[in-house]
Amino acid sequence: MDMETIDSSSQTHASTSNPTEEAVESEDDDECTGPPWGKLPSHILSQIAYYMFPWERVRMAKTCRNWHDGVMRSPSLWRSSDIRVRGNWRDNPEIEYVRYLGRYLRRLSICGSVRCQRHTKKFQRTVTTILAHLYRQGPVQLDELTVTEFHFQSYFRGTSGEFARAGVMRSLKRFLRQQRRLRVVDFGFNTMTGEEGVSLLTAIQSSKDSAAKLEHLNIEELFKYKERIFESEAFVEALLSFSNLQSLVINYSCLSNELISGLSEAVNYVGKLKCLDVRCSRSDSGEHTIHPSAWQSFKYAFPSAKVHFRLHSWIKLTDIQRILVSEIPLTNLVILGHNDDSFQPDRTIRLVARTYRSVLEKFVIDVNPSYRPYHQSLISLFRDCKKLRSLELRGRVDWPTLREVFDYLEENHFKRGVRPELGFFRMIAVGNTPESYTDEALVFEEFREKLRALDLDYELVVEPRFYPLPHEYVNDQQQFVFQVLPDEEVLVE
Repeated sequence: MDMETIDSSSQTHASTSNPTEEAVESEDDDECTGPPWGKLPSHILSQIAYYMFPWERVRMAKTCRNWHDGVMRSPSLWRSSDIRVRGNWRDNPEIEYVRYLGRYLRRLSICGSVRCQRHTKKFQRTVTTILAHLYRQGPVQLDELTVTEFHFQSYFRGTSGEFARAGVMRSLKRFLRQQRRLRVVDFGFNTMTGEEGVSLLTAIQSSKDSAAKLEHLNIEELFKYKERIFESEAFVEALLSFSNLQSLVINYSCLSNELISGLSEAVNYVGKLKCLDVRCSRSDSGEHTIHPSAWQSFKYAFPSAKVHFRLHSWIKLTDIQRILVSEIPLTNLVILGHNDDSFQPDRTIRLVARTYRSVLEKFVIDVNPSYRPYHQSLISLFRDCKKLRSLELRGRVDWPTLREVFDYLEENHFKRGVRPELGFFRMIAVGNTPESYTDEALVFEEFREKLRALDLDYELVVEPRFYPLPHEYVNDQQQFVFQVLPDEEVLVE
């Protein structure tokens, strides 16, 4: 009787446990019959790989044959490549990349590094090999090419450096002569001789297709320091051959009356150039002056062009007056550098506001340390420059000046509910004591709600003073310990 009870209970237990086992088996079956990851279509694999880094795509391609075909045979995934040449064994993956996938490239960036000065021969061999692979595969036709930070003047010295330099130049010129569709070229920070730099531009010019299609050209610091390129007729001739140029980044040492007048008079150029970005630095040979008549003809030929000037370490008022003649259609101006007590902020701002009141859109002054404060010149920017949209100043400012600025805004804009054209204003103030800018900060806080209502980004940032002032400027030896940030109360520790 007991045995029969046990058998019946075991049968009952077995019958109750069967559904669970069947559920587990059914789940296993579902897993076995799930999506076939190894058989995904190529277009889905390429979409997944689009969001990955190149090295992740390579790992994905090693998973199985189907994934390999879907990733490696999708040209859209391999259109762009950024290569940093070091002149050692780390360059091998870059060479292999170009060797197997170079035929898909449409944008290529080759950038030098600090290490290349130690191994100039290996650096030259890497660059030559990369360009040779691209040359043999068609040659590959690029839309964008960047060759930057080679720093020939600093890194390629001595007999071995000159040999490596010549090899790199030969490979570059041979490759450029075969290009037919270049639209963007960046040769910045290579510090070549005038002859070498002009030969690269001439190589692009020899390919008439690229010369007619080139839209953006960056030759900032292409030539070595103190090179008087503005005297080179070959440079002017090479640059004028690019008939479709819309954006040009250039050093002031490359500008000349012949170049500005040539751009204005060339039939193919008229009306096309949209942006001229000029960089002035102490390393340039910037003692020359562009005649106002050349800038006047430039203004008439390109009425919608935006001219940007960045003055690096050219902070003396006499230098600024010599470079920035009144006929320049200047829209963006940046003045930065170290102050040796020769910078006059008030007179500089008055000069800029008076000369470019009808065209200036962005103005930045970042000269440090600051000895002289901003006074009444600040209000002239708000009052006279009607197109000014962005203003950033670093220096010393007093409470009455800021109060006058905000009183002008209150009377002409805030009361009427009219938004001023100047949408961004940042005052980075430096002073002597923690209480120096408390009143100024409270002025900003007083108008905070009105600034928010008109969607204006105005802020006062107070930073500590970590440099010694001349004796005639020193009032107190204490330093700043507070900072005023947007949307926050005044914090004083």
